[in-house]
Amino acid sequence: MGYKLAIFDLDGTILYTIEDLALSMNATRVAVGLEPQEVPAIMGMVGNGIRKLIDRSTASDKVNDKELLYKIFMEHYEKHCTEHTYPYEGVFEAVRTIREAGVKTAVLTNKPMVPSKILTDHFFPGMFDMVIGNREGYPLKPDPFCVLEITGKLSTPADRTVIIGDSEVDIRTAQNSGTGILSVTWGFKTEDFLRENGAVKLISNPKDLISSILS
Repeated sequence: MGYKLAIFDLDGTILYTIEDLALSMNATRVAVGLEPQEVPAIMGMVGNGIRKLIDRSTASDKVNDKELLYKIFMEHYEKHCTEHTYPYEGVFEAVRTIREAGVKTAVLTNKPMVPSKILTDHFFPGMFDMVIGNREGYPLKPDPFCVLEITGKLSTPADRTVIIGDSEVDIRTAQNSGTGILSVTWGFKTEDFLRENGAVKLISNPKDLISSILS
């Protein structure tokens, strides 16, 4: 029967973004007198939005003004977010193929709205019917609110919708919203971690997204 709507996560799913995230996080740390961190350490902190990334990055540091850190981070990231970021090989073609087959496509990410639009417009122009990032006053994934917003606006029921993501956050989002879930293994989490956190189907090659979504 196939799905009628595919909702993609962004970081670690359609785009490799960790280097630019790490550069912005370290630029923020240095700006307030902290030492930079290693990229693998920062990779383990992403997935729940920039504010949570900042909290995790500075958990052992004496930092009082988190709003200042957020401001510094966002100013740096919005200027530099495309410099070391790139689509995972084969993902653009997979998205294009499922769109050509009549499937609606969207992006739902915990990344703030402005860089989310910058990145999708830059790397995937015209490829998504909706892009929703973190907006002040709206809940983040795994809350189902934004999934239901997308399915409502794109007139597609949850049981004909699939979420594609690389983390436990996406798995929980699908569980909370009643959609299907495909967990990709090329992102920021390991296969074992995904299985331990309830992955239903693991996708190791973007080409396999096509058959999994259309069949």
